Amino acid sequence: MPCETARASALPMSDAIEVTISVDRGTARPDEAQKWNATYLGKPLVTRVRVPSFSSCRALLAMGITGRVNFRHEGSDIIAFWMDIEKGAGLTVQENDQGIRIVPYRPFPRAVLSTAGISTLDDTDMPETEDRAAAQILED
Repeated sequence: MPCETARASALPMSDAIEVTISVDRGTARPDEAQKWNATYLGKPLVTRVRVPSFSSCRALLAMGITGRVNFRHEGSDIIAFWMDIEKGAGLTVQENDQGIRIVPYRPFPRAVLSTAGISTLDDTDMPETEDRAAAQILED
């Protein structure tokens, strides 16, 4: 299981990366799944994602950061959960008629994105991605 309680840790809590997650209060339609935002070092890490933990791990890994990540909810000092960045980056949540499961992560193929009307040549219109957010943090 990728998530574990803070009591059983391979890394001391002081050596862990801290990420804060918050509910996206944007303009979601009533029929949409709830979206989340995550920040690292006070800057956006991922925005409007369904699974902030695994998406954050992919963004951190893209920045070359490995080890343990602690997740806190906005406004709380309590570690809600933690995981290994490399393990979390390789996972996502799948929800279908058989229920909800944690499964290996597979990026969307570019063909699917272009079929959905999302440009893959000029990503200025693309939604915020883990890679773009990671690059922004590294530039600052």
